[in-house]
Amino acid sequence: MNELQRRNSNNKRKGTACEKIIMNVLQSRGACQVQEIETGWRKVRKQVKGKWTELIIPKKKVAGDIRAVLPPDGRSILVEVKNRPEKLLYSNLESHQHQRLKEHDLFGAISLLAWIFTGGLSIMQYPIEGFNPCTSISIERAQGLDIPDLRKI
Repeated sequence: MNELQRRNSNNKRKGTACEKIIMNVLQSRGACQVQEIETGWRKVRKQVKGKWTELIIPKKKVAGDIRAVLPPDGRSILVEVKNRPEKLLYSNLESHQHQRLKEHDLFGAISLLAWIFTGGLSIMQYPIEGFNPCTSISIERAQGLDIPDLRKI
């Protein structure tokens, strides 16, 4: 296994572990029927820096990482999970991720952006005012936007 393959595999494992942490936090904050959105994975061969290597990539783009419902009315919750140490850049989300979260919100459902950072995490309602292309969210701002009880949305 070369360095790129090892990094790719580690990223996949970290992503799965972070999603499980966020799933537990969502349940503790009032969400029910919390489920991971499975993407499935596939191997592809790609030439990187003149060498052929195998990468593990998602089979398809999905709406988000986690789905849940909020009692008592059963409002849908869609969550995108990110793991970044210092700050969360707008560009850390792919364009289809921003689009799906915005659409979900427009339908009257709840869109959340969950960020695991060094020393903590934050679950924020999306869209986030001022979070636009070429911007970022600091840990301090994320802590101020954190939703401790989803039932109060």
